[in-house]
Amino acid sequence: MTEFPRSDKVEVKSRSCNDFWCVPIFLLVLAGMAGLTWWAATKEGAQIQRLIHPVDYAGRICGSSAGVEDKHYIYVCGNAHSGYEGKYPKKLDFQSKSCVEKCPLPGEDIACIGKPLVIPRARDCQNDGCIVNGVQVRKSVTWEVTQSTSYQKSYPTEPFRGIMCVPGWDAPDLRNQVIYGPEGPLSNTGEAFGSLETAWPVLLTVFCIATLLSIIFLLLMTCYAGPVLFLAIGLADILIFLLGIFFAIGVFFDPFNTAGWYQSWNPIDRTLYGEWARVLNLLVGLILLGVSVLMVHTLYHAAERIDEPIGIIHASMEFIFEPKHTSIPFLLLVPFGSSVVTIGFVGLAVYFFMLVLTAGPVESRGIEINGDHYPSLYKTVQKPWNGLGWDIAILLFIAGLIWIAELLIAVGQFVVSYCVCEWFFVPINVIEAPEAAKMKEQAHAASSEVKKTALDKVTVQGGPATGTHKEGWIEHDQETGQKKLVVYLRDKGPNDHAYKPSATESKPHSVSWICAGYTTAVTKCLGTLLYFCWPVFVTRPLRVVAELLKFLTTPPATKLERKQFDEEEQTKNIWSILSAAGSLFASFVSHEFGGYSKDAYVDIVLRNSSFWTATQDASEFICSAGGVVAFLHGMTRFYEIIATGFIVLTSTLLGFVVMENVPCFSDINSSWYIADTTSMSFVSLLISGIVAYSWMSLFNTTSDSLLYVFTWARQYASKDPNFPPITNAQAKAKGKTKVCPESLLDLVGGEAESDPMKGLKDSTKGRSQATRFQQVGKRFGGAAMATLGGPAAQTREERDPLLRKPKGSTRTTRP
Repeated sequence: MTEFPRSDKVEVKSRSCNDFWCVPIFLLVLAGMAGLTWWAATKEGAQIQRLIHPVDYAGRICGSSAGVEDKHYIYVCGNAHSGYEGKYPKKLDFQSKSCVEKCPLPGEDIACIGKPLVIPRARDCQNDGCIVNGVQVRKSVTWEVTQSTSYQKSYPTEPFRGIMCVPGWDAPDLRNQVIYGPEGPLSNTGEAFGSLETAWPVLLTVFCIATLLSIIFLLLMTCYAGPVLFLAIGLADILIFLLGIFFAIGVFFDPFNTAGWYQSWNPIDRTLYGEWARVLNLLVGLILLGVSVLMVHTLYHAAERIDEPIGIIHASMEFIFEPKHTSIPFLLLVPFGSSVVTIGFVGLAVYFFMLVLTAGPVESRGIEINGDHYPSLYKTVQKPWNGLGWDIAILLFIAGLIWIAELLIAVGQFVVSYCVCEWFFVPINVIEAPEAAKMKEQAHAASSEVKKTALDKVTVQGGPATGTHKEGWIEHDQETGQKKLVVYLRDKGPNDHAYKPSATESKPHSVSWICAGYTTAVTKCLGTLLYFCWPVFVTRPLRVVAELLKFLTTPPATKLERKQFDEEEQTKNIWSILSAAGSLFASFVSHEFGGYSKDAYVDIVLRNSSFWTATQDASEFICSAGGVVAFLHGMTRFYEIIATGFIVLTSTLLGFVVMENVPCFSDINSSWYIADTTSMSFVSLLISGIVAYSWMSLFNTTSDSLLYVFTWARQYASKDPNFPPITNAQAKAKGKTKVCPESLLDLVGGEAESDPMKGLKDSTKGRSQATRFQQVGKRFGGAAMATLGGPAAQTREERDPLLRKPKGSTRTTRP
């Protein structure tokens, strides 16, 4: 029987549709995106080739349009009216661009359009007899606008990225205008989208690498969670430090030399040109070096706290990698399937977006007189709907794209929480260790000549076998009448106790959970998940920063020292102010936006909550539970961020190395040449981020969901006799098998059957987060006043009353 959803009462309730009003709005957005794409493709002549290939003055796509199929290069003509300076024109005319078969040598004839010329023509109406509207015109002047195509002598050029003919290095300003100028023949956006045509093998490789690293990372965490997490932080710190050094030394290299080894490796130098590249290299380098210094402190801090989340991570791994391997369908359909579907839908939406960007007729409006446009030889794509309306539609399209991506991520996390809740209530099947079974067989082996008398325990004194052993027996030899004491000596375990093989708990998965989770997410809970998307998206950067600050400013449990009246202890140093300020910011973000996260999804699963109810429950329920649950909840979020960052950095860096060093992708004459490796590196980062987050969020979502469902189930286990037992004592009393994993029970200890904060909840209901925020604010104010020498900095003798002085202390009278 399904134990959820339940309201605050004991009875199970049917799941209802909440926040349904979001669904028609989302469907309307989808219809608008589909309609906009259809309109762009069928009514406005959208062609993606316009983005990824240059266009000449007549609006023809070089290498694609009729008449220029064999002309793949674009040549920018010189401004004929500006004159020449040596072999090069003083200015370039970016409206006059011609498709050419190959980059011309100096002195070749290139067809270019000239600037429109205005020719006045006077007319003497005294002889011609001009009459306009019955009025005799004595004299008139007619202004004639003319434009023509003429041949220019070409300047020295060389091919660039297989699509452009750019001026040589002896004309750096003109070369910079063609390659990086805002009026260049190919925009940065077009070059970035164009690189997708040839970069897809590298992007697919990045996806596979990120997936493989994620699986290996999780598998290693099943046995070596602490070392793996610590090593990930250390390697991420080393990578960030090396990247900071790499970018910082960019100030010593010539930013105008794009052929150097450093410039060819540096994505900033490949994107920018000139001194701005040098400035940005230094800025990025200093930022990364600062982050690496902060990571060193994080590494030191993690060394002291790494043991705290290990227990809950181990409990989550029992769900992720079930001993009988029944979780394989879950791993294939949820984290892997979620990443594939998310990337697939986002890629399809990006393709549609490329169509929308290129929509519009090719028209000639190059001549403007009195605010009116007239045809000319220069043709370009004109935006539909007067331009402004189309720009607004593109912004709404981008908003819809974000909404779709966030919904796909939310559905994946909801299904994880749903499966965790179902798995929690599965009765435990104990699998005996093979070694224990073998020992039992040996101890009870029957013999016709030897009779065995089992002993409850045997104490051995002296020697390496000193201690109490449970496996022992006396052998009676029936032929000789001799007796022999046999003790089974095991390897020593913790605290020098005899090693005892532990049994394995198995809670098999069911594919039906996954189907039910996805069905529930896209039907009954679709409105609530859609409602969550935008708050989660907007607050995600704040919550990530808050989690990092919370981790850095919270001392480990082993370092906590409770002193008498420690709430009045003030430390006079700048670090205490920074630490308190960081805690204040983290507590503020947690207080205001803590409910806008995946923690709310498990509340939706268990209680069928609406958006506002789930956000309030997510931020208050665990905090009000107190005890070990509140201490452990959220402890794995920092490690999720670190693990995701490590996999993203590694995958993206490997992808960038492949794009820069494999000849088929780096050779400018190759058909697989990737023109914009910087943009493709960003796409690699996005893909690896989606993959890594889909996998690494597993142990964090599972850990927090286990604690949440345990706390939720604890309050029903004692009320409802039919509710599955949580502990061994409840299982014995109800005559059923307990459902809570032993690994989780070991963590919560005596809190498994009773709420440690029950006596305080009635008076503090709804105020746990606010109280915590106020307490941190008081800490920050006290630290600041102590450093500034305010009232909080007074001596202890001046502020402590006589009756509160610590035991054994003496008070001296101040003169």
